Amino acid sequence: MKMVQLNTLTNEILLKIVYYGPGLSGKTANLYTLHAKCREDLKGEFFSVNTQEDRTLFFDLLPISLGTLYGKTIRLKVYTVPGQPQYDATRRVVLDSADGVVFVADSSESKMKENIDSLTNMQHNLSVNGLDIKQIPLVIQYNKRDLTDAMPVGVMNRKLNFRSAPYFESVAITGTGVLETFIAIVKGVVSATFQKHNLDKSIQNFNSLLETLEVGLRKGMCNDFHPVSAPIDEKTTIVRHENTSIEDLPEGRLIDPNELLPEALNFGIETASLYSELKGEKEDLERRYAELIKLNAQIDKASQDNLKMRRYLESLIQSIGVAIISFGLDGRVITWNLAAESIFGYLYAEAMGRSVNQFMPPDSQTEIELAIHNLRRGALSQNISDILIHRDGAEISATMDIYPLLGNDGAIAAYSALIRKTDPLRPSR
Repeated sequence: MKMVQLNTLTNEILLKIVYYGPGLSGKTANLYTLHAKCREDLKGEFFSVNTQEDRTLFFDLLPISLGTLYGKTIRLKVYTVPGQPQYDATRRVVLDSADGVVFVADSSESKMKENIDSLTNMQHNLSVNGLDIKQIPLVIQYNKRDLTDAMPVGVMNRKLNFRSAPYFESVAITGTGVLETFIAIVKGVVSATFQKHNLDKSIQNFNSLLETLEVGLRKGMCNDFHPVSAPIDEKTTIVRHENTSIEDLPEGRLIDPNELLPEALNFGIETASLYSELKGEKEDLERRYAELIKLNAQIDKASQDNLKMRRYLESLIQSIGVAIISFGLDGRVITWNLAAESIFGYLYAEAMGRSVNQFMPPDSQTEIELAIHNLRRGALSQNISDILIHRDGAEISATMDIYPLLGNDGAIAAYSALIRKTDPLRPSR
């Protein structure tokens, strides 16, 4: 039994869906249409992997994240295979570990034999990979319903749909029936995977889960879809294996030439997946960088605004007619405005670091000590009417209002004082 691919680091369930069918039946158009309709934030890189043996050989990789369901994220990888008979080895490699298959049939009456041959070939290649066509989730799409020779769906169903699998009519290049087919196979694959591996035994209403899944798929698709005009466009990332041959193998390594193609294809898949992951990481880093640039701009603006506010407050403090000073817990001056320079006669540079007691007579210092004691005990302010000392020794009659300045921890970190003169200078004693 095939084990489900589970990424335990990201809690992702990885599911692989393969579009199979005869050449030119519309498999690639289905994938291009899905990729074009899918929202940019949900779809991954679209790849074409070409080998040296035949550069027209390709398959496409389309990872789509479907969001979280019951704690797990469903992530799809959708492939198409080349339909021409000579590329049977490629189809076999791509079918390996498939979780579900969409068989795309050409509705033209002239293509019925090719449809039957391709369906038979799919059954064989599934069997080679240990998969049973009667058990694997299967959806049939009758494409090109706009052809004038399109066979009746009932006739095609009798010839191709031996399992009575879900089927849909479509015109893939215009988008008709593409999403409906895709939703049906995704629901079939998720249902089979959850039930087979008992991924969540607590799910009581499984149909509700599938409805949630369908709603998520439809929300992930854009309405402004433009029909596919060509099988490959400039948005495809092509991974090529060029200028290499069996002679390039390390000396002494033996390999069956028949294994070269599968090895090249698997390497191409790994290369494309790694490229997609690296691109996603690059885009995530670019997004985060853009966010940091934006945040840095906001910080710069806030800093500029703070600087403007600081300059405004400094200007306000300097220009106000009241002396405003502050001093630390040790009593030393830490701020000194222009009015303080005028009242005391000391310039800013001269006053900084001096003890506030130097500006008071010795017999008045006990009063400021009592005021600070009261502030430490919870008083909001203290008023002192006393004599201060001018630089030249003259006494100044003034009032002093003292306030506590609190730090981040709520404790007193310093004190501020507002000083007003009450009469002119008096001569020194």
